[in-house]
Amino acid sequence: MSNPRDQSASAADYKVGYKKPPPGFKKGQSSANPKGRPRKTSSPPTMSFEGQLAEIIVREGKRSIGIRDGDKLVNMETTQAVVRAMALSAIKGNAHAQRTYMEMVAKAEEIHARKSREYLDLWIDYKRQGEEELARRKAAGIVREDDMIPHPDDVCIDYETGVVEFIGPSTKAQKDREDYLLSIKTRITEKIRVLEDPLGQKALDSRLARIFRRELRKSRETLSVIETIERQRETRAILRASREFELSRRGNETRPA
Repeated sequence: MSNPRDQSASAADYKVGYKKPPPGFKKGQSSANPKGRPRKTSSPPTMSFEGQLAEIIVREGKRSIGIRDGDKLVNMETTQAVVRAMALSAIKGNAHAQRTYMEMVAKAEEIHARKSREYLDLWIDYKRQGEEELARRKAAGIVREDDMIPHPDDVCIDYETGVVEFIGPSTKAQKDREDYLLSIKTRITEKIRVLEDPLGQKALDSRLARIFRRELRKSRETLSVIETIERQRETRAILRASREFELSRRGNETRPA
């Protein structure tokens, strides 16, 4: 009979690991834990107190409240109401309100100027890169330009004021809508002609007359939008012709004699 001390000593020296099952485990025996190790349940991350406070402040700042403006009651966001109250207090001579308000205005103007500059630089780079791409395509004999949305010629930049305007579609959805409206111009023009004719008849039923006038108004509005698109495209055609002339002039100047 073996000594229990010797068995316990050998069991203590035996290390369970790869290809070393626990003592007493027989080959083919099912695991003592057939379901396997239970998964760790991860509790949802909790927001810190500062995060909760910031969320409450933002939510309350956007809450609409009614305040008295002269003899009228107007609704505005809480943040706007606080700024207005501070401005009124500064106007009345409160030194602390004056100092705080002017600091807020200076900071806001600084942020606005930086954002405006970033926006302007974004479109300056876009227009420059687009014009370079158009020049590359022209040199390679590629005539396609409709995939560039917005088209570089449609981006008008006032470098003195920093204002960026678009005289054409700035997204594919806008371009598709313009193409569709232009395609139905003939149909809209004919519809207006048909609707205008019966309205001149005094014997027209009053209910039908209202329907005809409503449809006529909608059709005229649609036609006005179509004509605006046509004028914008004419402007873009002039700008593109000007760009073509400028590219041609530069090519002549750089071409060796």
